[in-house]
Amino acid sequence: MTMVKGGTMAAFIMLVMVWVLLIVSYSTYWYVVRAGSDDNYTLYSYNYKGVKKYSNPYYYGKFSVTNSYSQLYKHIYPNAIRLFQSSLSFVILAWIATSFTLFCMILNFFGILQKIPIVKYIVKFIPIIIFFFCVLSVCIFAGYQNVKYSDCKKYYHQNAHQNCEKTPFFQSREAYYSRPGPAWFTTLASAILSLAGVVIMFAGNALPID
Repeated sequence: MTMVKGGTMAAFIMLVMVWVLLIVSYSTYWYVVRAGSDDNYTLYSYNYKGVKKYSNPYYYGKFSVTNSYSQLYKHIYPNAIRLFQSSLSFVILAWIATSFTLFCMILNFFGILQKIPIVKYIVKFIPIIIFFFCVLSVCIFAGYQNVKYSDCKKYYHQNAHQNCEKTPFFQSREAYYSRPGPAWFTTLASAILSLAGVVIMFAGNALPID
């Protein structure tokens, strides 16, 4: 194994953190809605394929159930579901780019990339692409409530005022809140860490070309 410069190792550690966070983003929920008091509430967690309902009623034990979206829900909110899928697609692209970068950096640790400096040069720029994908995912999903409201209005037409409510992305009131879930926050954290990786790649002279 060749000597590894501090900047290269710092960038590697940063990207490993991004890699892990993106796996979390893929595997958990993007939006949550909770209604009820602390000892008697129901929590709905949404992702690209369905919703998990978790209840904690005071009069009997806790329980949870996960269901795919019904055909009716898909019919009412097609674009909202596509929004989940679009955000997730950019998470997957970011994860693939991160995996490739880490693989190349591991090869560099063993001196394999010394003979092909052009690859090292290209890899230095990939964290910019990772950052771009993460930001796109975060920004696209920030329009979730607006898209859901638009879907609802299209479905109910004249009765939209009775069935559709436009709510902010973050909402909190007595015994109720709706907000982005852990997947959105981990993607946001991935964007921040990948940006830090970009800075380290260049300011810290990671993957120097001899």
